[in-house]
Amino acid sequence: MKRSKFTESQIMIALRQNESGLKAEANRSRSVTGQANASGRIKKKVLRASQLRGLAMNLIEDYRVSVRRASAVVMLSMSVWY
Repeated sequence: MKRSKFTESQIMIALRQNESGLKAEANRSRSVTGQANASGRIKKKVLRASQLRGLAMNLIEDYRVSVRRASAVVMLSMSVWY
C-alpha cells in the first residue's frame, strides 16, 4: 500500500477547514518548521578553509598522519587542500 504524503493530523486539519468553509490549499497559516530548528541541521562554518588547513598541517607534522586522514579529521575537503 502506498504511503500517504500527509500525516493523519494534517488530513484531519484539512477536513476540519473544509467543513468550516475554508479552502485547505489556500490556508497557509501554519508555521513552517523546515530545517531551521532541526537537531541534525548543518551549522554555520566556524573556521575558514585556511584555518582548517593549518589544523590539518599540525596533525600531519605532530602525529605523522596522511593528508587524507588529517583532512577527514578536521572535515576539510581534499579539493581545498591542493
